[in-house]
Parts: sequence; C-alpha cells; structure tokens
Amino acid sequence: ADPLVPAARTSPMAPELPQSHPGRLDGDEAREMGIFLKEETPPLDDGDMSCASCGPRGLRSCCLDFCDPRSRLPCLKWMRNYSLEFLTRDVLAGITVALTVIPQGMAYALVAGLPPVYGLYSSFVGPVVYMALGTSKDVTLGPTAVMSLILSAYASSTHPEYAVLLTFTSGLVQTLVAVLQLGFLLNFVSHPVISGFTSGAAVLIAFGQVKDLTGIHVTESHLIPQIIQTVQNVSTVNLADLILGLVCLVVLLVLRQLKGADLLPKDSMTVAQKVRWLLCTASNAIVVIAASLFVFVTIQLGWLPGGFTLVGHVDSGFPPVSLPPLGGFTHNATLIPLTDMAADIKAGFVIVPLLGILESIAIAKAFSRKNRYRIDPTQELLAMGAANLASSFFQSYAITGSFSRTAVNSQSNVATPFGGVFTSLIVVLSLLFLAPAFQYIPKSSLGALIIAAIIFNFDYRLFRQLWKVRKVDLFCMAFTCVMCWVTNAETGIISGIAVSLLLSLAPLASPNMQHRSFRRGRVLLVKFAHGLSFPASEIIVDQFSQLISDSKRNKTRLEHVIVDLGNVWQIDFATVACLAEVELLLRLEGAEMTFIQGSHPVVQTLRRADDVFPNFTHFPTLEEALAVPRTPARLETLELGDDEDIDFADEAEDTV
Repeated sequence: ADPLVPAARTSPMAPELPQSHPGRLDGDEAREMGIFLKEETPPLDDGDMSCASCGPRGLRSCCLDFCDPRSRLPCLKWMRNYSLEFLTRDVLAGITVALTVIPQGMAYALVAGLPPVYGLYSSFVGPVVYMALGTSKDVTLGPTAVMSLILSAYASSTHPEYAVLLTFTSGLVQTLVAVLQLGFLLNFVSHPVISGFTSGAAVLIAFGQVKDLTGIHVTESHLIPQIIQTVQNVSTVNLADLILGLVCLVVLLVLRQLKGADLLPKDSMTVAQKVRWLLCTASNAIVVIAASLFVFVTIQLGWLPGGFTLVGHVDSGFPPVSLPPLGGFTHNATLIPLTDMAADIKAGFVIVPLLGILESIAIAKAFSRKNRYRIDPTQELLAMGAANLASSFFQSYAITGSFSRTAVNSQSNVATPFGGVFTSLIVVLSLLFLAPAFQYIPKSSLGALIIAAIIFNFDYRLFRQLWKVRKVDLFCMAFTCVMCWVTNAETGIISGIAVSLLLSLAPLASPNMQHRSFRRGRVLLVKFAHGLSFPASEIIVDQFSQLISDSKRNKTRLEHVIVDLGNVWQIDFATVACLAEVELLLRLEGAEMTFIQGSHPVVQTLRRADDVFPNFTHFPTLEEALAVPRTPARLETLELGDDEDIDFADEAEDTV
C-alpha cells in the first residue's frame, strides 16, 4: 500500500471498502459506481451491443456500442456521486499538480526546441478533455520529456506549426485506433524495446541539458556530436549557470530521496511530516521559484556581471485559438505548403501517436492496479485522441500521460479526473498574470529539473534481469538504446521494433522438426514443435529429403513416415503444398505418409486441400496408424511395445 495514501479511499471511481468485506470491494456497490471487479465483466444493458471482439454481430454492432454515450462519457457515472469531500480533494490535488506542470511544461518545451510558453499552452486543454472522457482518476495529460525529445526532430522556435500539425494528426490517429479497435497492434511492441527506447532517450535528454546547466554553446542535436562539441567548447562555461544548476540539481535529488522515505499515511502525519511531504511534492516549483528570486535579486543589486542565461520574454495571455496549419503556413513571406510539411515529418505521423499511446496506456494500467480500479483501454485511447485534437486548436504540441505528474496526482489523494480542471485553471491564470515574471527563470534551473526527472528513466535493473533471463530480449533492449544514441530517438525506436519483430518471426522459418526411428529404421515418427507457416515450407521439404538420404546412406528401407500434428496450432496453404510434395517424394521411394492427432482446424485444412493433397491420410492416434495393414511390400503390422514408448525429450541426438 502507498504510505502516502489512506488505506481505504472514498472516491466515485474507487468506492469505499465495506466493513463487512475488509480489503475487498462489494460487487453491487462497485457496479453501482460504474466500475467492475477484475473477475467480473460489465453487464449488458437492453440493446447493448458489446464488442469485446466484435463477435458474430460484426463491425456494425461495434460501432453502435462505440457511439453509445453511456459508455463513452465516463464522467456521467462518477458525477452522480460527487460530493463536497471529493471536490476538496480534487482542488488540493489539482493545485499540487499545477505546481509541478508549470515549471516542467516550460522545461519540456525547451527540449522540444519550442519557446517555453508552448509548454504552458500544452498543459491546460488535455486535462479538461480527459475529465469528460478518461477512465482513470489519476492520469494527467500534458507535455512529457520523451515526447518532447521526439518532437525536437520536427519542431523549432521558428516553425512551431510543425508541432501543432503533429498534435492534430496524432489525435486523429489515436481516435481512429480507438474507433477501429486497433489497440491490439501495440502488443507487437515488446517491453524490452520500450525500455530500451526510454533508457536511450533518458541519456539523450539528460545530456541535452548540459548546455543549459553550464552555459556552453552547443548546436549539435545528436549525442556523439554533442559530446564532442561540448568538450571543444568547455572553456566557454558560464560559472554562474554551472553553480546555480548544480545546486538546483542537488536539492531536487535530495528532496526526491526524502519523498521516497517511509512516511505514515497523511491522516496520521505530524505537522513536520506534512511539511516535508509538501516540500517534496512541490519540489520543482519551489526550486524554480527560489532560483528565479535569486536571479532577480542579483540583477537588481548588480551582482555577477556575467549574469545568468535566462528564459527571456514569455508571451502573456491566452493562446490564440486557430485551426491547425492544414493548409500550410507562411514564414518570412514564404508559403510552406502542407505537402512540404508532410515530407519533412514523414515517420513522425506514426511515431508520435504510437509513443503517446504507449506512454499513456502503460501509466493508466499501472495506477489502476495500484489503486484498485479498472480502466477501459479503448476509452483511454479515445480520451487521448480527443485531447490532442482539441489541444491543436490552442497552439499545443503533442501531449500524453505523464508518469511523474500522475504519481503526484495519486499521492495527493485525488478523487476524480475533475482535479485536472483545477490544474488547467491555474495554468491559464499563470499565463494571464504571471508570464512577465517567467523571464527571470534561469535556464540552468530548468535543465536541472529535467535531469533530475529523467535520469531515473534509465532502467539499468532490467538490463541485469534480461542478462539472467533471456539474452535475446537483452539484445533488443540494448540495440534500441544504442541506436537512439548513434542516430536519433525516432530511428532508435523504429529499428528496435523492426529487430524485435524479426527475432519473433524467426522461429516461424525454423519448423523445429524432431524425429524418432524404430523397428530398425523402417518406421519414422516426425513431430513439429509449433505451428507451420509459409516461411518454413522449403525447409520442411529439405529436412524430409535429408531424412530420406540418411535412410539410403544407412542402407535402411524406409517404409512408413508418421507425422504427429499434436503441437501444430496452425497451418497455411503453402505448408500443405509442401507436405504434399514430401508425400510424393516418399511414394517414389516406396514409403507412405500418414498423419496423427492435430487440432480440428488443422486437420480440416488438410482435408479440404484434396486437390493439392489427394493422398492425405489421418488417424486419431499412433496405435491406429500402426495397426492399419501396409501394402504387400510392407505387410507386417507394427505395434508399440512397452519398451518402445516414444519420448522426444530423451532423443536430443535425433533433433533436426
């Protein structure tokens, strides 16, 4: 249990645990609140066309269910039970998250190569949309470090329109994935690849902040050239930036360690413990405010003539509301059409929404398990897509779930997604009234904030675990990580996914055929370890040909080949054709081929291919296949004795 959270929560999305069943939700009460226990499935209302897999009712029923406002507006469920207590908790959580997102948003905008104000533009629309459509009370949408790194390849301070266009297209793609129920495609992105990407991106982001932390002028965007240029320009370091940045970094790391220390539940904390909890939770805002005040004082008193590198002017006021640049945009009196923008973005149209989906769904699942409530992944996709679509009209860059701010939200004991509305309200107020003060924020403090947040994304523990468990997965993770460093984050994740898929598909090209001969080599029993598909078809023919050649070389007359289909869970047409070719080769050698066991779909596929495989013969068991009399050249009926029980596990020397 989270030590910062009371043991028994009261929330419209996570009902209070009944006293009669301590530690367990009451099913009727949970269903009344609009959630379902893990072992339950939502009941179907009259006329409801649930579409877990579309089933026999097809795509039409799926779309009808998707458009049902009862299932697509989760806020209607928890609003019925909203109370003053929930409002109080949501207000406190919203304020706490706002103190984190304001400095983080400005810092992450710099990572994306955008003016700091775009981080604030990206922080207030998403939570409002998610309040109506989201199914997790903890998740907060907004700018993140990894998403900002990806966008830095396309956006710039002179061309923020690229970032806005990607926000719109990302929302469109995410919404289509939700509507068409294509979320299963994400299962093909393996966990080692995701961890390798986040670990590689963590190093890229952290080292990218060295220039802000030290004041060294660096223009390169790739890791290795950045390191070389930093070393070459080390003599230009700004000592004021370096000292202030290191102090901010140390304070943030110390507060982070204090936050992870054992604490009592909030209701049982002393005043000192509550103060410590507040300092740790709002550490980002406290450090940035303190650094800004220090810089303001030094400027007013004329200290440190070299000065600090500051954020500079930040536009105040509400962002301009306009359509995304679907018709291109004008820069220096030159029209840049949409086709040129699309040619520059290319793979970003897929990478950005994919990354957003992976981050947000993983965070929602993690916190729903921790706080014992269920989410709807399809609804989460819809909420994120709608949030990006709406944000694109307010000059936002692509947003997704933030792990650090979601953790702050959860630890603040938020009751419903309505807490995000108060976060958005405070961000808007800061844009309207506090923007002039933002010019005094030193870039070194923002760089320290990003480094302190991102270095813990490097998952060194998983490297050690994969070394012990499965080195193929370790290779996928390490390859993705290194590719991010050698090339860029976009190429790293694409190449990592490609390598992971190739390694996953490689076994399909290797049928892993085992065989055992008995009765002096006249009968051969063959068994496949898994399904058979077209990549393995030629290899199957070659392996059977090798068995025939070995029989001739050993001067053994092969009379009967029995193929055990017990482990074959699928078979395609190309494999059926190659098995027919093998059967013909055996008949030319005076041997016959029969099949045993196998699932009903596999056997039926072979039976229906009578034009290609007219001599297909199948028996349910090995004994029945051996009991059938052979042709005159092979009249002897073969039987298995107790001493001839076939065990493939003990025949490693016969593995092909």
